[in-house]
Amino acid sequence: HALHEQRMPAATFREIVDDLDQTGINYIYCHLRLGGRGVEVEDYVTLRRDKTIDDMTVQTGTQFVIEPDLTAKIASEDFGAPPKILICPGEASREKVYEDLKAKYDSRLYIERTDVDRVEAMHPDVNKGKALAAICGACGVEVSEAMAIGDGSNDLPMLESAGVGVLLGNADDRTKAAANEVESAASFYDNGFTEAVERFVPGL
Repeated sequence: HALHEQRMPAATFREIVDDLDQTGINYIYCHLRLGGRGVEVEDYVTLRRDKTIDDMTVQTGTQFVIEPDLTAKIASEDFGAPPKILICPGEASREKVYEDLKAKYDSRLYIERTDVDRVEAMHPDVNKGKALAAICGACGVEVSEAMAIGDGSNDLPMLESAGVGVLLGNADDRTKAAANEVESAASFYDNGFTEAVERFVPGL
């Protein structure tokens, strides 16, 4: 059962895809269809394999659909506006691409860094803090009663709104500097998630 769905604004989605096409930057289209029983289709479609796609396959087990004509199919509206796209400029170009997209789309899209080589784009009213609020509302609890754990700058809205937000030690220095009123724990790779749960969940 889906708690909430908010897709990217259609015209802005097509505009950012055109920008990516002109610069030759790869991206991942989140092909998601919801029905009465929840998720009916969830595919991740990309133009080509590259280091980011290979790394994500190893990290998350995601199986990507390779579609070289993805941009053309979006232009012909075979693919409608998705919940989000992941933009894959690579580690060396990530920061410049983030800054350029943030400057152009700041009021029209939520643009945020994710991992060292990716940027995500979503509807401007969407972030993980709002997702946490939707989950808490469905469970009948206040956000102030929730704990959230994360390690990326896209996690900050969630961590800062939760009753207890825990930033893991593998977060980059920029994310650590931007975090407000959050707890810290060891790196994810040093069992920081387990440490956070043991420290902040009563009764364990």
